[in-house]
Amino acid sequence: MNNRFETLKVFCSMVKALQFKETSNRLAVSPLVVTRIIAELEDYLGESLFQRNTRQVRQPDFGEQFLPEAQALLTQSERLFIFRKQR
Repeated sequence: MNNRFETLKVFCSMVKALQFKETSNRLAVSPLVVTRIIAELEDYLGESLFQRNTRQVRQPDFGEQFLPEAQALLTQSERLFIFRKQR
C-alpha cells in the first residue's frame, strides 16, 4: 500500500460505483489495479470492505463504518492543499 491517499480515493470511488469496472473507468486505471488496491487495503486493515459475488458488490458493516473516516481524511487533505495554493 504505497500511497494511502490514492488508496482511499480508490476505496471511496468504489463505494460510489459498487463495480470494479466502473471504478476503473472513473479513475482511468485497469480493473486489476482497482482489485489489487482494494485487496491490499483489506489485507492491511484485516477486514473486508466489500462483499463480492457474481451478481453484485456490497459493503459489509466494517466498510460502511470505514467510509466516513476515509472521506473525512480525503476532504481534510484537499482543504490543506487548497489553503496552501491560495497563499
